[in-house]
Amino acid sequence: MAKLTAESYYEFGRFRLKPKDRVLECEGKAVRLHDQWYDILLILVRRRRIVTTKELIEAIWPDDVVDRRPNLHVNITELRNALRAADPSSPDLIKNQKRKGYSLAAEVTEHEIPTTIAVLPFKVEGAPEETDESGLKLADKLTVTLNGHTSISVRSTDSVIKKYSLHPNQRPLIFGHHLEADYVLFGRILREQAVIEVEALDVRADEVMATASFEEWRPAVHRLIHEWMVSLLGLPPAPRREDELAKRYTSNPVANKYYTDGRVQRFRSTEGSLRRAAGLFRKAARADPDFAEAYVGIAGTNIFRGMLGLIPPLDSYKGAREAARTALEKNPRLAGAYSTWAFIKLFFERKWDEAQAGFERAIEIKENYPAAHMGKAHCLTARGRHAEALKEIDAALEDPYSFFLNFVLGMALFMAREFEKCLKQFEWTQYLNLQRFKIKSDLPYYGMSLAQEYCALGREGDEREGLFEKADENAVFAIRISKGNTLKLLHRCQLLAMWGKRDEAERLLNEALEQRQSGHYVYHLGIAYAALGDVDKAIASLEEGPGVMDQYLFLTGVDPRLDSLRSDPRFKELFRRLGLED
Repeated sequence: MAKLTAESYYEFGRFRLKPKDRVLECEGKAVRLHDQWYDILLILVRRRRIVTTKELIEAIWPDDVVDRRPNLHVNITELRNALRAADPSSPDLIKNQKRKGYSLAAEVTEHEIPTTIAVLPFKVEGAPEETDESGLKLADKLTVTLNGHTSISVRSTDSVIKKYSLHPNQRPLIFGHHLEADYVLFGRILREQAVIEVEALDVRADEVMATASFEEWRPAVHRLIHEWMVSLLGLPPAPRREDELAKRYTSNPVANKYYTDGRVQRFRSTEGSLRRAAGLFRKAARADPDFAEAYVGIAGTNIFRGMLGLIPPLDSYKGAREAARTALEKNPRLAGAYSTWAFIKLFFERKWDEAQAGFERAIEIKENYPAAHMGKAHCLTARGRHAEALKEIDAALEDPYSFFLNFVLGMALFMAREFEKCLKQFEWTQYLNLQRFKIKSDLPYYGMSLAQEYCALGREGDEREGLFEKADENAVFAIRISKGNTLKLLHRCQLLAMWGKRDEAERLLNEALEQRQSGHYVYHLGIAYAALGDVDKAIASLEEGPGVMDQYLFLTGVDPRLDSLRSDPRFKELFRRLGLED
């Protein structure tokens, strides 16, 4: 597919050369040139140096074995005459550099002609012809994001709406001509299918360049459409905000190197990479004891390692709490410090109001801070406020390709019991895992298995069996990739029990019990016992949670896997102890 290329025109003396239209003007009047004269002039103008005879011949007569030097000399003479006739006052503009070649004897100024794009309001299926508000909002969001690219010009939403409102049923290509745009982006929102269909039109060629479909429910869908448009047109990346461009987090180069390396390792999210990340952040803090971001890195990595079951929950809590406290002391204006401290309050101490206040303080300091929006979403999810939680994740997903945030969205959808959407979300996360980033994490396999299991529970016959088989296949992959992680073993145990394969589930449970350390996975052990119908052991396991600082207890109030326990008075008492009563 052809990419957008920047258009330019050139000025030298009284002349203006327009390569796009193959036109030379002198004081606004066209100068007639034969094709070869024009090509010679364009080469001299663009290169702005001595161009050898050989270079000119190869450019004008490629693959020609005939000696073209006489032809070149004649064409340059004729070109000189044409330029002199257009502007008799100009000196000889083409100089013959003896035994070297030719050059332009005038200063050349290049001016870029920005490509113009117009985004039309999206039609909404079933909405009045004057356009549903959501279609207008989507167009406006795309206009704003495309405006971040300085290499193009984007027609303002106001100017588009003024013309569009007069004739909403006119063909988009006609609008493109009226708006003097090179490209037009438009589409339809199909509410029943929850799909957005998008078309990109090349106005100059009077044809459709490309079409694409996007899932309407996906957070930050406008950014996915924007990424598609950027790729389609070959646009250079938009300049990022100054704070995002800064690659030095401290004036200490040694500490900065450790810290940036730690961020790379943490992104990979494997057991080994997270262990290395924690070590690198500690080295950064030792190299610069006042480096608050390094302490945030230590705290965040310890929390994450605990969530994945790579270290005991109590170790996760102690390592994270001290580092987060230090980060706040070093820099009380650091959003990451407040956010990390709030995660500790949420996951380990279950002080709901303090946690939410911490996330909101982080957002106040740094409005678009993804981790803080994600944390606030966790708070809202725990309290059953799922619609609000999903909005917070939408705010967190400013980057629609964030691997971990997309995984978190999948889990939020699971807790909201949106199992079909949850499955689609984990499939998208798997795409990011294997295709875009190639990090080969076990998390998407675990997520897809969980979603397929609960989709299967709502089906019958072969469809139910097929979904359970897929769920089990993904559960096995998660175990294999995580090298037998106990949390993943307990998940498969729960899955097999729900599938009706009790003997296999009990065998796997015994395997998990043999390898788990004391205090590990009590929440997920409770889930496994609940699936096997052993209510006493399930509740006893969950009751251990507060004492060992199990960070998953915050989900007790909403987790579908615990539904079989909710009528038991002991579970209600645990619910009250966790501060989750209505």
